[in-house]
Amino acid sequence: MKKISLILGALVLLLGAGCTTAKLQQTTTTPSANEATKTPITTTTSNIFDPVKNKPGDDVAGFKVLSIGSVTGNKGSIGADNVDAAFSGNAQVTGSYEYFLNELGGYEQVCLQLTDPKDMAKIPRLATVDYVRFCFHNLAAAKAAFGPAYGKGTATVVIDTYNLRFAPADLLYNETNFVSLVQKNLAK
Repeated sequence: MKKISLILGALVLLLGAGCTTAKLQQTTTTPSANEATKTPITTTTSNIFDPVKNKPGDDVAGFKVLSIGSVTGNKGSIGADNVDAAFSGNAQVTGSYEYFLNELGGYEQVCLQLTDPKDMAKIPRLATVDYVRFCFHNLAAAKAAFGPAYGKGTATVVIDTYNLRFAPADLLYNETNFVSLVQKNLAK
């Protein structure tokens, strides 16, 4: 008799659990204020940045989008022909460097042009631009590594932060923070 009542008790529990599950499935919960206001973050392995679709917080090629705006002084809307975007992140890349005097502006620059598609894939870029070129905004650190004389060659560098600027009518260049020089080969 005890065995039968234990079996019947277990059946009641199982059937009751089924009813409870059905009731739980019908119950809805409302998200907290913090959860309701969270913006979804887009993560992509692509390095293509879209100034209209991407939002601050998105991940583009391992770099986090910090801000998206228009080029200073440009009154057009933000898009592929008018963008000034800031990213945080870092990468080690190899390319052709040039340490030179910018005759137009009268100041020195150290810039790197990436040539290998694998290295280009590590840096955010616009779909309409098929190259990656940037200059170092912390010139003193870059000059210490690339100087003392102007020159060209190849180099592997570590960078962090990235500013992508594009407006075809303006003379603009992308900028990054020079962290360290891994290798440098002077052109002959």
